[in-house]
Amino acid sequence: MLTSMNPDTHSIMGIDDIRYGVMIARKAKFEPGRVLNTKSAEEFEKWVKGSRE
Repeated sequence: MLTSMNPDTHSIMGIDDIRYGVMIARKAKFEPGRVLNTKSAEEFEKWVKGSRE
């Protein structure tokens, strides 16, 4: 299962809150491969195409 760190879409200020998601992921000992945001553009595109099949 993958997760991602995303800001509040209703406010540009939400970008500053991503750090809280990162801190929680670290506390939960998430490996980078479990976080969607760590993928390169090519890896992300491959993941998106694969998730539709």
